[in-house]
Amino acid sequence: MIKAVIADDEIKICKLIQALGDWDRLGISVAGTASNGIEALDLVNQEHPDILITDIRMPGCDGIQLIEKVSSSSPETHIVIVSGYAEFSYAQAAVRHGVEDYLLKPINKEQLNECLTKIRDKIVHEQEAEEELETTLKRAETNTEALRASFLSDCLIDPGRKFTEDELQEHYQISVSGGTYQFLCAKTDGAPDNENQKFIWERMISELTKEMKGICREQVYLVQNSYLYGFLAYSSREQEPVRKALKSSLNRVLSLRGVFGDTKVTLATGYYVRDISQLGDAFLSAREMIKERLAMGTGKVLEWKNPGKALFEKRLLEGYNRDVSSALEFWSEDAIVDANETLCGEITGTKEADGREIYDTIIGAGTIFMTQLHLPDQSRQIEVYNEKCSNCPTKAQLMDVFCLFTMDLMHSVAQWTARSGWPSSTFKITIRSRSRWRRSAAIWG
Repeated sequence: MIKAVIADDEIKICKLIQALGDWDRLGISVAGTASNGIEALDLVNQEHPDILITDIRMPGCDGIQLIEKVSSSSPETHIVIVSGYAEFSYAQAAVRHGVEDYLLKPINKEQLNECLTKIRDKIVHEQEAEEELETTLKRAETNTEALRASFLSDCLIDPGRKFTEDELQEHYQISVSGGTYQFLCAKTDGAPDNENQKFIWERMISELTKEMKGICREQVYLVQNSYLYGFLAYSSREQEPVRKALKSSLNRVLSLRGVFGDTKVTLATGYYVRDISQLGDAFLSAREMIKERLAMGTGKVLEWKNPGKALFEKRLLEGYNRDVSSALEFWSEDAIVDANETLCGEITGTKEADGREIYDTIIGAGTIFMTQLHLPDQSRQIEVYNEKCSNCPTKAQLMDVFCLFTMDLMHSVAQWTARSGWPSSTFKITIRSRSRWRRSAAIWG
């Protein structure tokens, strides 16, 4: 509601104005009255009224002085002066000093409400214009942030893409001019619902933005479901402050575990580059590094390190391909279980294996298995499998997903072939195999 303050050294004038005004109809409330200029100024500073109705002559601080002080401290306040005929020229001079309107004594109800209506309409228009401007600015800010975040979206859509400085500036409104560029990738595991995940990412972005202020020249963030991606541009001498800021931001979010429960949050950084043409590859390095939580654990900052080769050198997928091909040729359930157990056992026994090797080996094994089955919806099954694997925060969970997924696929194929008239005895998937895989998964954990 619009607020008004009335000031006049004659109490009866204050009461008269209060009695004559159609305050409720106009949506105006009288916040208080004052009997001198000093009281009026104190009341204005306390109530911050939209309208001040004041006598032109008052003790302590006359109307002109009051007008000057209020215009200086509260320029948004609309001022109306009250004067007698003898002060008419004085009042006209006051109008030229920013007073909205003036009322002549004796005050007339029609005149008062006409004045109040005019000012009320002006205030409403100002408020609407201010709200519209605020909405426009927020929309522009949102559009700008969305445009900047589309840089990270394009990195996701076109991995390894080559960018130029002009493209970043003109297309994404991201300013880069030398220095160090680095990407981050954060991941939640086990978020119970979207609201929980949304809360975590909002806090993470808030903490990062606050911590990186004054360190990074540019910082851009993008949320994609359980992933948060970020781009940082900073001076080469700020590498250590950036490392500390990343750890501080994550620790502040993790301190809220009581709010988001058992959800695990991990943050990984890719390698930094100084050549803009290498940004696409640098983005990929951050995405790859988040896989290291399988070996290094969750709830920490995983800093870039070169990938290992321990599993690659064992050529595990070549052996797995041969074993699965032989097992499926005779549709030997035990042979498939053995092949899976052998693979997972080798992974578990290779202590120096890093998270990326583990992840890529399990993804490759699942793809080999589905390819060997010649599934009609193979592309869709691979997509589902990859999604399940990407949400595994531990090595044991990843291998469990792999083994149970292959078993479930065999079960689906068995059901399909049975409906097609194939001998059901040829395709038996038993509870025994599922239990066996469960026991193996417990050992791998």
